[in-house]
Amino acid sequence: MKLLRQVQASRAVDKLKQSRRVPAQELKQAQDELLSLGPASIPALLDCLGHGEARGPAIAVLERLATGGNLAYFVEALGSPSPAVVSAVTQVLETSTGYDPHALLPHLFDAKVPKSALDAIFSARMADLRPLALIDLLPDLSKEARAIVFRLLEHTADPVAKQRMVPLLNHEDWSMRMQVTRLLARSSEPASNTAIRGLLHDQHATARLEAVKAIQNLGERAAVPELVAMLRDPDLKVQTAAIDALVNLADSAAVPHLLEVLKDESEYVRRAAVEVLNQVATPAAILDLVRALRDEDWWVRVRAADALGALGGDKVVDAIVALLTDPDDFIRRYAVEILNSVASPRAAEPLIAALEDDDWWVRERSIDALGKTKDVRAVQPLWELAEKDKSTAALCVQALAMIGDSTAVQALCALVASHLPEAKRAATEVVRSLSLVNRPAEERALLVAAIAQSGRVEGTGIPLRMESRRSAGPEGGRVSPSPDPFSAPSTRRLGGEGPAPGARPDIAPAGATPVDSTPSPGPAAPELSAKGASKPLNFYDLPADTVLLDRYRILRTIGKGGFGAVYLVYDAAIQENMTLKILNPQLSIDDLAIRRFVRELKLTRKITHKNVIRIYDLLDLGGARAVSMEYFPGRDLGKIIKRSGRMPIERALTIMAQVCEGLAAAHIAGVIHRDVKPANILVGDDDTVKIVDFGLASARQHIGSRLTKSGLLVGTPEYMAPEQINGSPVDPRADLYSVGILLYELLAGKKPFTGETAVQVLFQHLEGGAEPIASIRDDVPPELEALVARAMAKEVEQRHPAAQDLRDDILTVLKGLERAA
Repeated sequence: MKLLRQVQASRAVDKLKQSRRVPAQELKQAQDELLSLGPASIPALLDCLGHGEARGPAIAVLERLATGGNLAYFVEALGSPSPAVVSAVTQVLETSTGYDPHALLPHLFDAKVPKSALDAIFSARMADLRPLALIDLLPDLSKEARAIVFRLLEHTADPVAKQRMVPLLNHEDWSMRMQVTRLLARSSEPASNTAIRGLLHDQHATARLEAVKAIQNLGERAAVPELVAMLRDPDLKVQTAAIDALVNLADSAAVPHLLEVLKDESEYVRRAAVEVLNQVATPAAILDLVRALRDEDWWVRVRAADALGALGGDKVVDAIVALLTDPDDFIRRYAVEILNSVASPRAAEPLIAALEDDDWWVRERSIDALGKTKDVRAVQPLWELAEKDKSTAALCVQALAMIGDSTAVQALCALVASHLPEAKRAATEVVRSLSLVNRPAEERALLVAAIAQSGRVEGTGIPLRMESRRSAGPEGGRVSPSPDPFSAPSTRRLGGEGPAPGARPDIAPAGATPVDSTPSPGPAAPELSAKGASKPLNFYDLPADTVLLDRYRILRTIGKGGFGAVYLVYDAAIQENMTLKILNPQLSIDDLAIRRFVRELKLTRKITHKNVIRIYDLLDLGGARAVSMEYFPGRDLGKIIKRSGRMPIERALTIMAQVCEGLAAAHIAGVIHRDVKPANILVGDDDTVKIVDFGLASARQHIGSRLTKSGLLVGTPEYMAPEQINGSPVDPRADLYSVGILLYELLAGKKPFTGETAVQVLFQHLEGGAEPIASIRDDVPPELEALVARAMAKEVEQRHPAAQDLRDDILTVLKGLERAA
């Protein structure tokens, strides 16, 4: 009987193979016959699936035969080596509804059944699958089969099913824990959320990573403390995910925990905490941040100040101004720095009071902050301070210019006649730069009078210029000075006072010379091109072959920086190459800076040492000032460090011993460098060393604040001695401190103190506590580490007494290394 049915099935299948040529009725009869034969026809149908004409009609019959009783035939066919059979059977089982798809679940364990086929079948019959049945299989499935089930559960799992999955978070396979976490993160359930938080401590980084992402997705704020702890995770991906999660949760409750993390020894961990802190520090966290300003750890204080500055707003200002009267100098410094970054009129009165602070830093930065507030209440105090304190006069003038209202203009005009040269010079420069256009007649009169009174800027030879062609008074005539509103500074107040009653602004007082407001351009300073023609030149970007003073021919640009441009030139007079450093305009036009610079040059020219670049002369180029000096074909140490990183110990010591020799010669001549840094040390091909830029640092001292102004700083923040920062007297041991910093950098491959702002770096010098070199580099002998620590001592008395002593100690260590080798 079985054989007969197989023969019948074979004949019917032959009809299917001719489906395009036989009548439709005959084809249908063949299909009906195959269907009536039941399971006996399945083998013949499967065999014809690779036949083009028979495939479609055969699949139609198989779909009707795909029942629970016949399922074994189809499962066996899924293991066929013929792709045509596997794809057709998969299609049949995807579309047929005559069987229960759960009957196929056990075959997830069958290696003979392709998982891709089962995946397609289960995806098509997903609506008929029970999630709990799928979950029960998970613990024992292979990874490939498990992935299929998880994809199904993503669409079918309900709260009951997810509750059943929670225990799987403790499965021994990390990939199981990861996938369960990913699935549970799709909806928030208290039990699963708590279980996921436990995975933050998982031994496998991938599981921890998925747990962090899940907590972010679930918005699980209760996990904030654990997330903050994840900033210490050794895996960078986990740490980064924790940062993202904390930032997205934006929970100010994280702040106290973040402040603790800021004390971590790892720089990467601290930076991660800072990144979060600057994002989540909402007004609700201000109190925590203010408290952190008193933390014993300087890093915590600096970062809390950064966060407060970034946060801004009235609540921050109100919280910070109270700290301006704190007995701790450092607290007041942090406070005034924050107020500089969140300028607000609400801080005006406390900042005015801070102008009398005992700490120079607080005083000077309060001046800057007052200018940024643009509050007219600051005008009178700033004017009075400019009149009595030469060290802050220029800062006060700049702050008044920032305020810029009519009372500030009055103050600036009055300071043009100040008895204090520093105030007069700064005010004159600012007044000259102010436009007369669109100003009230009263202000124009004051400005024109101030310009007339100042004449030329002392010592510069530069004529005064005004922007408008003519600034007329109310009657269209010439504008003459109005009465001085500050004629009695001890009794008169600023604010709206104009000319005396009855005075006419267009009539000059007795003895005054009327001033026409029509500008006089004055003669332009000649600047010679290569051919000697009168042509304006950009001294900061001179092309090759430009000839200056009929003597110096530009060969090439050596470098550019905050102090100006440096060129290699050929000196026709002595017929050899030399270096020409053209100073920037801030120094070139400032008579006081030039006078101080000349005094330094007189001392510096006395230094004749093989490790110091010789300085020849100060030149007036007609529009710019320049310094001529010895040419040395070497690279600056900064470029060597940037290219090579940490340096071999013997080479570092050889270079720094020569630096000490050059400094010793300078100190004997009475010259302190004040800005020893890699850029100021040239190294030749044979490691011969030359120190450059002696005297330049001292020329900067009068320009604005000692802290920061336009990039001109008395020294470079990363290399400055503490006494330079806090305003204490400076002696040659300040240079030795910089040598210690430099030696640390050469040996460690990084600077001991770094930060995002100059202020942060300066704080670190005052606090000390650089990471020991031995923890960075294990080949540094103890005696060398002790030498560097002594040179970098915060207290001046603890350093070497002289550069020659430091040099001798360096050579002693070097000889010890040579003997050991």
